[in-house]
Amino acid sequence: MSRITSWDDVISKVSSRLSKWKLKLLSIGGRLSLLKSVLTSIPLYHMSIFKVPIGVLNHLESLHRNFFYVVDGSDRKLAWIGWNMVLTSNKNGGLGVSSFFAHNRAFLFNWVWRFLTDGSSLWTRFIKAIFGNKGALDTHKLIPIRSPWQDVILAIHSLQSKVINLMDFIQKKVGNGENTSFWDDSWLGEVALKVLYKRLYALEMCKSISVAEKMGHPSLSHSFRRMPRGGVEQENYDLLCSKVTDLVLPNISDRWCWSLEVSQEFLVKSSRILIDNTILPKAEVPTRWLRVVPIKVNVHAWRVCLDKFPTRANLSLRGMNIPLIACPLCNSAVESSSHIFFACPLARQVWRKFLIWWELEDVAFNSYNEWLDWIVNIPLHKQLKVFLEGAKSSTSGSSIKHESGHVSPFNFHKLFNPDASWDKDQLGDVLHWIRQIVAIVCGSLWGSIPLVGGIWIILFLLISSGIVYGYYAIILKIDEEDFVGHGPLLQEGLFASVTLFLLAWTLVYSLGHF
Repeated sequence: MSRITSWDDVISKVSSRLSKWKLKLLSIGGRLSLLKSVLTSIPLYHMSIFKVPIGVLNHLESLHRNFFYVVDGSDRKLAWIGWNMVLTSNKNGGLGVSSFFAHNRAFLFNWVWRFLTDGSSLWTRFIKAIFGNKGALDTHKLIPIRSPWQDVILAIHSLQSKVINLMDFIQKKVGNGENTSFWDDSWLGEVALKVLYKRLYALEMCKSISVAEKMGHPSLSHSFRRMPRGGVEQENYDLLCSKVTDLVLPNISDRWCWSLEVSQEFLVKSSRILIDNTILPKAEVPTRWLRVVPIKVNVHAWRVCLDKFPTRANLSLRGMNIPLIACPLCNSAVESSSHIFFACPLARQVWRKFLIWWELEDVAFNSYNEWLDWIVNIPLHKQLKVFLEGAKSSTSGSSIKHESGHVSPFNFHKLFNPDASWDKDQLGDVLHWIRQIVAIVCGSLWGSIPLVGGIWIILFLLISSGIVYGYYAIILKIDEEDFVGHGPLLQEGLFASVTLFLLAWTLVYSLGHF
């Protein structure tokens, strides 16, 4: 399986799962979910046994990257977010897709764990007969015969060259000491005794003596070729005796422990995360992920945090000829992500409505970091914070049009302007926003309020939102010519429906403080 052509079946299976029709129909949240599930659908058996060539890993990553960026065939699109940042875990500021490289190397290291913990199996004894009792884990000199085990060792050495030494997280927990080497294993600290006490190790006649055999004798010098002769030898001998004098070996078998898990049992997941955290980039702020809002809303907030939108400022920085980089809405500042979603007068007007609903003081923000500091330190209940942050993210997510390639404002401010004109698309945006708010309320407050009161409030929310959808159904039946005449009446009805919705939200907010 060392040749790239040997992995054509694996590549074809991954490519079939990432079909073109899914590319066109799925949102960015759906594509992200599918990417994370594809890793469990490919033949993990091959990846867990064989070292996958770098060329195959790069090809698999390119399939994932093109699917996420909606790149079809030979089309070339401007990628605003580096693929390595998408692979990075949420804790380090990414989306947590994970890399094929980390998956393959973590699965290979699982064989090292099985070699150490299952020493009586046939395959382990076979490896020891060829590579020695240590399985060549402690040496870089391998036999010239190519084998799967040699590929495992080479993969471990390759990780060590990247400052990823997985062997450091495997420690020997001594029981009766029968299967633990006194000098070679790191059983009394993080460093082997043969490294700490080189003079004493030179005096040892039985280099592979076990802990049980060494500790079973009254004197540690019984296997030395001579007694220590003062100086450094005597000092090291006295220090070693002081460490093992009060040591009592329990009547249990020796075992290996994986320090990255509380259970001390090896998991591929923990080693995969360790590899990804080392080789992938890290952002200053971890990715905030709200379960009460759709995945695409979380991805949108993540892009706002990283300033990865095709704004005029970013297009100009990419070398594109932009005649004007000022914001087309206010024409008072450069069009950037921070300005569009926080500093623009239109964005502040929408945000001011939020603060009025929550009965909070008017606070202005100029960037995502300022908004995040405010939402973290505001004295509100945790679930209410989730509600507020989700509503803000949903509203911001409705203000960008990915398909058209430009940023346009959310027209919710027209609801409070009696002289504003409406069309079907604008009312659809408002109804989409209301649907997001209903989902957030039902998801975040379920189980946090009394059962009877909660049922009535949720029913009231659904009824008020149903009235809004009723008006929307009427609008759909009205022709374009009649829509202008019915516009003011429908706007008043929509405003009344939203008022009912806000009244229901007020009841929820009040119960949250009792």
